[in-house]
Amino acid sequence: MCIRELAATKEIDNIIKMSMKTKFHNWLINTKVNITRPDKYSNTITTISNHFKKSLNKDIDLYEIKSVNELLRLKDEYFSY
Repeated sequence: MCIRELAATKEIDNIIKMSMKTKFHNWLINTKVNITRPDKYSNTITTISNHFKKSLNKDIDLYEIKSVNELLRLKDEYFSY
């Protein structure tokens, strides 16, 4: 894979991640729950992902995980330290 293809793939990955973050942000805005700062909530997931990366020494992005079982495994792994 050439550098240009690699950059395009990375850009597509970032767009997909952004869209999940944007979808979550929009969902927070559109729900009937009174949330004054939906941007804080959506950014918190990124903060938690970064913390997991440092703590578990793994490349983790919670926006990419689609399986509840995977999330539970990460939680168990994190709290076992």
